[in-house]
Order: sequence, then C-alpha cells, then structure tokens
Amino acid sequence: MRKPVPALLAGLFVLLAAACTNPMVEYLLREDGEAVPGGEKEDSSPVAALWDALAGEYVWYYSLQAAVDDAAGISAVSPEDIYIRRDIARPLAMGAAGIELVSGKHIRLMPYPAETSSVTIQRWQAGTDLFTLRNGASLAIDDGITIRGRGIAADARGVYIEVGGVFTMSGTARVADTDVYLENGAMITVTGLLGSNPAARITPENYTVAVQVLGETIAGDIDGNNEKFDVTPEAPPPGWQSSRHWRVDNSGLLFPVVARRTVGGVFTYYPDAAGLSDAAALQTAFTASTGTFFPEVLDEVTLLANVDLAAAEQILVGTGHYTRLTVPPGAAYVIRRNAGSATAPVFYVVYGSILELETPGNSNLIIDGGAVWSGDPNIGWSNSGFTSSSALVYVHGILDSPGQFRLKSGVVLQNNDKTSGDGGAIQTSGGLFRMTGGVIKNNRTEGNGGAVYLGGVTLSSGTSSHTIESGVITGNDAALSGGGIALDRSGNVILTMDGGEITGNRARGIDGLFSQYLGYGGGIFIANNSTSNKTTFIMRGGRISDNRSIGRPYGHGIVIDHIRALYPPVFKMGGTARIVNNDVNLHYHPLDVFNPVLIDITGFVPGHSPGPVEITMDDYTFSSCQVLTGSFNSAHFTAPSHTIGADGKLHP
Repeated sequence: MRKPVPALLAGLFVLLAAACTNPMVEYLLREDGEAVPGGEKEDSSPVAALWDALAGEYVWYYSLQAAVDDAAGISAVSPEDIYIRRDIARPLAMGAAGIELVSGKHIRLMPYPAETSSVTIQRWQAGTDLFTLRNGASLAIDDGITIRGRGIAADARGVYIEVGGVFTMSGTARVADTDVYLENGAMITVTGLLGSNPAARITPENYTVAVQVLGETIAGDIDGNNEKFDVTPEAPPPGWQSSRHWRVDNSGLLFPVVARRTVGGVFTYYPDAAGLSDAAALQTAFTASTGTFFPEVLDEVTLLANVDLAAAEQILVGTGHYTRLTVPPGAAYVIRRNAGSATAPVFYVVYGSILELETPGNSNLIIDGGAVWSGDPNIGWSNSGFTSSSALVYVHGILDSPGQFRLKSGVVLQNNDKTSGDGGAIQTSGGLFRMTGGVIKNNRTEGNGGAVYLGGVTLSSGTSSHTIESGVITGNDAALSGGGIALDRSGNVILTMDGGEITGNRARGIDGLFSQYLGYGGGIFIANNSTSNKTTFIMRGGRISDNRSIGRPYGHGIVIDHIRALYPPVFKMGGTARIVNNDVNLHYHPLDVFNPVLIDITGFVPGHSPGPVEITMDDYTFSSCQVLTGSFNSAHFTAPSHTIGADGKLHP
C-alpha cells in the first residue's frame, strides 16, 4: 500500500507504480505526485509550481523513502527492485531522517536503464545514517549505484548494518566518502567481481583478528574484491599515538596491517596474519623489496602499526636491497624492543645494502630500545626497562661493498641501554653512516660511542666515510669515551660534519687498565693506534656544545688522542663550524712529542666567528708543541694559562 510522504511535503505523492515480472515496482517521479497504475505519466497539475519552489531534491529523497516503505519485499535472494531515474540528495533540512529497512524488508536499488546508467544517493549534511539495515532486512546496490557521504569523519554512516542485516554489492556499486558500519557478526556480501576501487570503507564495531567482514556468493570473488575495500583505522590503543591500520584478506577476514610496499604507485600490504608476529610481517615487506643497491633504485616500505620486538627479533636489510622505511603523513609509529637482554639489533644492514629512515614533515618514526631512565645522568642513570647487547642499528661492510644507513628527518633513535661493546644507537663495521636529519638521544653503552660508533675496515678504496649534515645527537652516554660519537682507532675512518648539533652528551669513564679509556670526549672521541691508517674528523659546519667528560678536567667537547707514534689522528676545522662551552683536548702519548696532534684550520667563512675555541692538554710539559696549522687566526683560540702564537704553538 502506498504511504504518505512526511509532513514537510504533505499532499505531495510522487510515486508511479508499474507492475513488472518477478514482482518489480518501478518508481517514477511525476510532478503532481499521483501514482497511476500502468506506469503512464499524466499531465502536470498546478502542484508543479509548489515542486519548483521547494527544490527538487526534497521530493526525490522522500520519494525514495516512500518507495522503500511501500515495497513488500520477498527475500534477500529475490528482493524487490526500485529503479531510480536521477541523483538524489538527502535534504538540507535539519532532522531529515535516514532510510530504514525494517525486518522483512528486502530491496535492490538500480539505475532506470531507459534514462541513466548511474545514480548517486548523497548526504549533504551531518545527521543520521543514510541507510540502516535492521536484523532480517536486506539492501542490494547494483551496477551504477553510488551511496555517497561528505568525506567528513564526524558524519553519520552511509550504511549501518545490524547483525542479521544483509548488504550486497555488485558491478560498479560503491559507497564513497562515507563508510559501511558492521555490528559484530555483520558483513558485506559481494556478487561477482566489483568494478569500483575502492568499493567501500568498512568500520567494524570491534577490531577482531580473523573476523569475517566480506562474504561471497560466487566462489573466488573475494580474491579480487578484498583489495577494493578499505578499513577505517582503529583508534590509538593506550600508550600509542597513532591509529592501527587493518586490512581485508583474500578470505574476507579482518587482519591488522603492519606495513605496505609501494612500487610504481601500486601497494602491497603485509598483515599480521594468524601465527605471524608484527616483526615477521615487517621483515616480509623488507625481504620482498625490489630496491637495488647498484644501481640505486629505491623501494619504499610504509609502517602502518607499532611493532614490538622479542629479544632475538631483528629486521634484516638483505644484500643488494635499497629500502626506505617511512610512515604515513601525520602518523607517529614506534618500533621498540619489548623484551629484556635483547641479542639482536633492531635493524641489521648487511654489506651491499642501503637502509633509509625518513618520514613526512608532520610525522614521526621512533626506534626505541626499551630502556626507561630515571635519576641524574651526570651522577648515575638508572634503567628500569630493557637492556641489549646490540645497537639499534648495525651496519656491516666488506671490501668495496659497505652497507649504508641513512638517517633523515622525522626519525628518532632512542632509549637503548647496551650492556657491552661499542655504539649505543648505531654501530658500523665497515658500513657507512649518513645523517641528514633526525634525532639520536638518550642511549647508553658500556663501551665507546654513546650514540654512534664508527668502525672501519681497510677498504681497497682506502677509507670508510661518514657524514653528518643536519640533525641532533643529544643526551647519550658512554662508559668509556665518546659520549656522542667515537671513531674507530684502527681503520681508515673519516667523519665529515657539515651541519647538525652534538650537544649534552656524556663520557662518564670507568676504572680500567688504560688511562686513555677513562671517559674522554663528551662530544666526540677520535683516536688512532694504527701504524698504517689514519682516523680523520672534518668539521666544516654544525655545532658541538655543552658535552661533558665526567670526572675529568678536560676533553668535554672533542678529544684527539694520539695513542701510537706514527700517525696521529687528523682534525680539520673551518667553514661555519662552532664549538661552544666545550674544549678541544689534544691528548699526547709521551713518545709523540715530535709528531703532534693538532687542529688543521681550513679557513672559516668570512664574518663567521667560530669561538673562542678552548684548546686543552692533559700535560703542559708539551707546551712547545704545535696545536694549530693551516689558515688559522689565533684570536679564535685560547688555552688555559697559555697563549697561542702566530706560529700556532702554545706559549706560557
């Protein structure tokens, strides 16, 4: 039976019913609002003037609502068809109700083929859900039907499905700029291969691993259709900053997504499926990387979830691969150790591979070692969290095939408490390190290099070169030397600093056999004990400031330590380099008086003052030694109780 439309349009009935095979009702708009059997359209009446004044979308929306109310429906398998001739928008009037399908109501929406091949049913304002399917009701949208929202997260649903409600999609049907909300146990049924991508966005009532959210009526449909459904990200769990992403698998089941790879604009998703840990899913994405080391071809992996690592879990960057790990814009995700006494680095970069960490400008990627610090680090740092015997990132190299680690903006390496060995956050062994952004903070090691240890091997090219262009290294701690950075004594290691800041790091020192290991170089420790190689630090820019060598009077900023008699380490300084509230300590071995360590000045940028830079020595019996060479201006440098002459030597 035909029902009246709402009071807003009292007296307007806009339905024309036509009997069709397999009971079908064809609803056609007529301006006078009368429904005439046989599908014929009568002449206009004076009501046409009222239609024009009210604006057409009112009539069309309430016509569809009345058509749904009038339809008898048979079953979800054989629903009653409603043909729609034009786009429909829910009225702008406040309080406009959605269309509700009560139990026993079974409807299929289709474009009217004589006049159109596609129709959009759209919401113009926030409010109630566009369609609500009660338990025992069904709605099918056929080829050419679009249910559209406004693309605003706070809006109501496009389709709300109660448990027992059935929503079926086929052909090019889609739900756009809104979502399909599934109560626990409800799902979307697909018929045939869907033509729209994306077809819809699903919001489950609860995010449950392996729950069914897509069903199928023809075997094999899901294999093509699951990729056409997005899932609304889950709200951040307690203690995390960003939402977790979910994905529909080939069986129509819901799984959390750890990462995706992007190759040529095509996404491949890596879910945390049954029996697979987050770390294993991320490792699968890295293993599948098609980026190449030579020639350099980048493959990008996007992290879509926080990842916890067990004690022995790590992410291996395999030989020959070049992979960048990033996060989506606006996101903040963490990869953290979640077990004590970890035995593996978070990232292991093998020879002949490249790992790059970088995020968009308003995003963050945090690599966390799991330490929880308390107390004053200058007196004694206490860790109530996890420890490790490995750095956060280990970079390996052999011969002329070094692994490479590139740290860029938006990335933080933090909270690693390394109980043995060198390099609190980063350790290289023949690999290469390049920092062009990011932060390395609050790491500790019982060896050298609280933040970074740059270890070299004798490469056939002659050097192992590392670069800092920007970024911050701060709050790190070494039990031996190099609170911020320590350079290997035995390899051809070169570190060039063109920018960035090394500040607030500590070399605390421990009692040991060799005095040269007792807490030298709060900022940087440079030494050489090789008879054939040289260790070199080139500072052309950036700032070293406010670092400390705890318990020692000198060597807070930089220590240049000449352990052996043949080749002293090299320190070149110039450009816009700044050393503030820190000294440069020239540490001599007693046999090195005739082969001194010194600062080689390469020329400062005109108008730029680098200092005054304080030069200190542990033993001023070597006060006649050369401390400066090159194009220096002695006015930029000072020494306790001494002067630095035009000859670059200390004078009492």
